[in-house]
Amino acid sequence: MVKRRFFMSKLARGLSLFLGSIFLFNVIETNTFMVKAKNNSTTESNTTKNKFDFKKDFSTTQGDNNWYYNERVNGEVNSMSYNNSVANGTWQGSHSWSRIYAPSSLHPGPTQEAVLTFKAPKDGEILVFGNPKKENLNGDGVRVKIELNSNKVWPLENDWEVIQGKDATGIKHDFELNVKEGDLINFIVDSNGGDISSDNTIWNPKIIYKDGDEILPTLNGFVGNKDIHYMRENYDSIIEEKNPTTWNSTAWKGEEVTSQFILWSELKDINNLTLTASDLKDSNGNIISNENIDLNFIKYVRAEGYMIPDIIDNVNSIDLTGETIQPVWAKVNVPNDIPAGTYTGTVTADSEYCDPLQFQISIEVLDMDLPAPKDWDFHLDLWQNPYAVARYYNVEPWSQEHLNYLKPHLELLRDAGQKVITTTIVKDPWNGQTYDPYDSMVEWTKKIDGTFQFDFTNFDTYVELCLELGIDKQINCYSMVPWENRIFYFDESQNKEVEEKLTPGSAKWQEYWSQFIDALVSHINEKGWQDITYIAMDERPLNDMKAVIELLKDTPLKISGAMNYGNVNDLVDSIDDLCLAIWEINDEFYDIVEHRKELGLNTTYYVCTGSYPNTFTRSKPGEAAWLGWNAAKYKADGFLRWAYDSWVKDPLETTDHTLFESGDCFLVYPDARSSVRFERLKEGIQDNEKINQLLKAHPEWTFEVEQILKELKGGSHDYSVNYGQEVSIAKEKFDNIVKKIINGEEPPKVTPSIQAIVNKNVELNSEFEYTLSIDKVSTLTSGEFLVNFDSNIFDLDKDNNGNINISTPKDFEVISAEELEPGKVKIKTNASNPFTGESDLFTLKFIPKKKINKSEIITNVSLTNSNNETETFDDLISTLKVSGNNLALNKPATSSQSEDAYGRGPEKGNDGDINSRWCAATAGSNHWWQVDLEDVYDLDAVEILWEKDAKYGYEIQVSEDGENWRVAADKSNNLDGSQNDSIILSEENVRYIKVQMKNLPSGNTWASFYEFKAYGELSNPTEPPVETKKPGKAQNLMATDITNNSIKLTWNSPIVGGEVKEYIVYKDGKELTKVSESNAAEFNVTSLKSNTLYGFKIVAVGNDGQKSRPIALNARTLK
Repeated sequence: MVKRRFFMSKLARGLSLFLGSIFLFNVIETNTFMVKAKNNSTTESNTTKNKFDFKKDFSTTQGDNNWYYNERVNGEVNSMSYNNSVANGTWQGSHSWSRIYAPSSLHPGPTQEAVLTFKAPKDGEILVFGNPKKENLNGDGVRVKIELNSNKVWPLENDWEVIQGKDATGIKHDFELNVKEGDLINFIVDSNGGDISSDNTIWNPKIIYKDGDEILPTLNGFVGNKDIHYMRENYDSIIEEKNPTTWNSTAWKGEEVTSQFILWSELKDINNLTLTASDLKDSNGNIISNENIDLNFIKYVRAEGYMIPDIIDNVNSIDLTGETIQPVWAKVNVPNDIPAGTYTGTVTADSEYCDPLQFQISIEVLDMDLPAPKDWDFHLDLWQNPYAVARYYNVEPWSQEHLNYLKPHLELLRDAGQKVITTTIVKDPWNGQTYDPYDSMVEWTKKIDGTFQFDFTNFDTYVELCLELGIDKQINCYSMVPWENRIFYFDESQNKEVEEKLTPGSAKWQEYWSQFIDALVSHINEKGWQDITYIAMDERPLNDMKAVIELLKDTPLKISGAMNYGNVNDLVDSIDDLCLAIWEINDEFYDIVEHRKELGLNTTYYVCTGSYPNTFTRSKPGEAAWLGWNAAKYKADGFLRWAYDSWVKDPLETTDHTLFESGDCFLVYPDARSSVRFERLKEGIQDNEKINQLLKAHPEWTFEVEQILKELKGGSHDYSVNYGQEVSIAKEKFDNIVKKIINGEEPPKVTPSIQAIVNKNVELNSEFEYTLSIDKVSTLTSGEFLVNFDSNIFDLDKDNNGNINISTPKDFEVISAEELEPGKVKIKTNASNPFTGESDLFTLKFIPKKKINKSEIITNVSLTNSNNETETFDDLISTLKVSGNNLALNKPATSSQSEDAYGRGPEKGNDGDINSRWCAATAGSNHWWQVDLEDVYDLDAVEILWEKDAKYGYEIQVSEDGENWRVAADKSNNLDGSQNDSIILSEENVRYIKVQMKNLPSGNTWASFYEFKAYGELSNPTEPPVETKKPGKAQNLMATDITNNSIKLTWNSPIVGGEVKEYIVYKDGKELTKVSESNAAEFNVTSLKSNTLYGFKIVAVGNDGQKSRPIALNARTLK
């Protein structure tokens, strides 16, 4: 075996010289630390063990595994005592803060040094590794050192090493010592003065006896989870994970597939670590060249106090610090021109100072083709800020140097499928919200005669660059309604730049913008861009947008609008490219998308500051991939994000912004560096495109694919969902469908003729009857049916024993009805005679969980087996009958008496829960229960689900005023004895309904029922009810006048909805104050901490107490 040369560090060489004389004599036994160690040892030294790891060795006993837990005050060392009652057990010193915690942290007191001591069990040469760093990233920091007996051995040059309060990286030590049995190595943490409450310091010393062997670096790793940020502070738990070293994936031809590898070195640093990939080969010798494989180290960047692995770096090698996690991003670009098959190969991490580490790759390439990103249907709109690029590289905007930097930067965007060119036609259209404000790409000049002249030179330069690179579907021009409605121009008469505020729709606004529009239309016609040029607007009030639409109606210019409110009915047909905020994406969005598709209009959605899930630096990576799947779920045409590259001052060091969540302003980094979140966003877009391409080629699989999408969980501010897991589940199901298609399989025999649709919009708690019928003479006498329904939308109606409620006509039998899983029911049927004409086969009942829109397909049935194989699905009719709304649900209820103490009050009789019930307090037969419908109705029917399947005698009485009653139904001599009584009525002008008991069943039975329901239509009251409208959401929330301890919030009144009485201001989720509508829409938040990010929300409150949806932003105080 060849023994590799060991390179001694500079520190170790210095220590060997410095300590040479110390090791010539034995430390005397009266040494302070020696005395304490000997006096408190309860275990014998371990002379056979060669590796000691404090975190693993931590004990509740002094001296166990050769570790001692002490404190030092004014040079005197005292042993700590173990206390089970503090922090799940800790070693406690004389002061409350003087502690040593499990598994590996030390906290000094104000005058107490925390001292962790290792007692050498034998003579020998040892290596001492460690990395003290702050755990609580606040306070004034700590100072640390290491002593051998009473002699400092680290640091060499200073008395102490100081670790600052926010230093989560700390200082590493790695040196050799010669020790004698009984020598004491002391790891000491002391306060650095000031506030000591945050001085807890992570320190996990490791001591290894060399025993003559050189300790070489060891490279380790596994294939990680792309949904996880592997944080370096979690090193100890990460290296314990049992993960594979083989990356298995499935890909289409033309697809990019990615993975994350995790590397680390135990103990020692590894210099010049490199990554290489082999070619990938299939069993027939076909090759995916390693030129199609990208391997990049992931660089950590600071985000809101954390170091997040996000930057996909472009360096060829790194130096890997010992005991440090290093993620690697791996990407395989599958060529379109290779045969399908399974391709295997390797990725190797190597350095001249350690043995190489090899990962296996296995990519199953399916016989499906994905077009190039420029040909994708998915409409991606990530806003570009070329002025940030110019500032970062310190070049003149629109110079050749600027364009040289922009080109690879935009190619990265193009390869994600970008369709839109972001241009600015006014200066600072977003009122300076980015670190680098946008300038205008069009120069405005007001001539002496008052007319305007426009120079499109810079506009043309940028547009032509993007078109040349393949970003060529749309030019968005921001904006005729900029934030604050400001325009800037050079006034020749004043020889200076002038700023004016113009009210959209005003005479001057129309005068100025008409001149611009005339010039723009002429220019784009000359350039041939008239079909792709849009006037774009971002979160503008409704009236402002209407003014733009009106001015542009007779021009070739199209309109693009991003809207943060959902009341878009007035505009839905007028905006060519409509984008709604994620919090407006709900069931009604389906209708909007469908309607606009019929008109040939584009509909997308966006996320931004304050929304979740998202693409912030600290967002879980799977959230970004989910965004593309969510677009597919709602059939949206694409996705918008407001900032591709609006960098902060030094984006490679931190992604923090003064106003927004860290990373909100950009997705990529300088020098065309991608990011984990950008790659995951591309992955979701790519998956979306695969769905589009599959359904184009194989529309017969639409239902199965849409079922996958309907089962996708998550949505605006839904924190209960694991978004990465949702994507993985959906991918696996989709891949299974793709493989079935490749294998020539047909989808289940499902056609539109047996899909049931809702014939009107239906509110929560309505009832559904689902009926499957046959519409002609048929020889079908037996069959097995599979009924699929969306279990997220409604539940099956069942009896108290959990049996499915199903009904059948005469001469027809349901042999079994089995719920295979939520949303899937198997029904076996048999008929005594063949059908001689139209007939029902069976009827199911459903109870909805949410509002269901008109024409939404929510059930599907397939005939999986029958006595007649020639029976066609065209003979089957699937219908969905919607019952009326339950008028009694949760309306005020009273009773003669009830068992309130047992949770059986009158309100339980109409709460919609069949597991709760009203019950009288005694067994008398004269009790009553009544409900106030709170309006006047014409009743059609009532239903009562009694406690028992028995004969209850009662009357249904009704009244308009609650005083004058009449009998609507007399069931005093009830002979049916059904637990569920349904009574048809024809009663007009009813507000109050009473169940008046007359007789009770024999035995110990009291007046009691689970649920009372009433059905009917609103009468024509003498005075129509007053309708109050919920207020709309406040607009344009901004943070201004920011200091180190205060932030001023300003906002605009809602543009839709009812009147506003006041606004509630929330800080970090808690109500802060109320602001009257009569006052200015602003509030100055004071008494804040410096350099701290706060989350604010504003909620509008109507005169009747109804609350709007919140508008939110995050803002950081100054240092």
